[in-house]
Amino acid sequence: MSKHKLKFKLKYDLRPSDKITVNSLSITEIITNGSTYKVYGFGKIVKFGRALYLDQLSGNCRVTNNRFKEYLLSEYNLTEKEYYNIVVYGDIDYTPLCEYSKCRSPLEFLGINVNPSRSYRKYCSFSCETRHRVESGTSHMLSKNRSKYFKDHDEKAKEYGKKLYESGNHPFSDPLNTILATKLNFLANFRDKRNYSIARLYIAYTSDLFDEIKIGVTTMDLRSRANYIRDDSLPYKSIHLLYQGDITEVAELEYLIKLEFVDRRARSNSYEAFNSNLLKEILGYTRKLLRNLLESQ
Repeated sequence: MSKHKLKFKLKYDLRPSDKITVNSLSITEIITNGSTYKVYGFGKIVKFGRALYLDQLSGNCRVTNNRFKEYLLSEYNLTEKEYYNIVVYGDIDYTPLCEYSKCRSPLEFLGINVNPSRSYRKYCSFSCETRHRVESGTSHMLSKNRSKYFKDHDEKAKEYGKKLYESGNHPFSDPLNTILATKLNFLANFRDKRNYSIARLYIAYTSDLFDEIKIGVTTMDLRSRANYIRDDSLPYKSIHLLYQGDITEVAELEYLIKLEFVDRRARSNSYEAFNSNLLKEILGYTRKLLRNLLESQ
């Protein structure tokens, strides 16, 4: 398997279903800082699935989330913050302020997200949030019986989470959410906290208990990974390298493969185990994905 650095395409054409979505969006003309923009779906960020943003200034392509910053600079010479401010607020220089009245400091931009509260927080710090809630009388810390509050809160949260899961409305009832969370947790633990830069995408045959193959990523060498067995995992009969490279790209590659085959997984409680009769199809899809991505360099 080639060890060339993997690069994902900068943008993708709209699919027929995406075009239907775009055609349903209103187009708003925004004039800000001496420039004019036509915004598709003004007031919100539009995404397709979990990993692709609509270019809302052209309305004619999708861009992967891990290259959106690069795309905006290349196409419009805009930062993510400037793009977000134009599309959501109609003002390239929009700067929200901390809601604590005695602070009112400018808030830091956290990144593009479909949830506005994850792009700009309401407060510049936890201390400002605490002071605002205490002074406005909305803080639970004013309760005379805080221990009872926290106990009741935990019990209610557990019960609510259980009801959500049983009804199918819990975020992790959706396999796509679970697969995305797995990718983000891997990157947070190994890239961000432990500073790993290289990872390996592998395929493994599990024990004879199940006739399955497993797609996974690791920062270990494969021999060590084959011998590393958690309480909730199956031993490997064999393990094979599919690709080695930048940890962010490897995590994204595993994510895309799992998305492709999520509806054909071997067990409902596993998103990385597949029946062995899918081996050729999974390998074929992986080769095709790698080839297309490498050719886009």
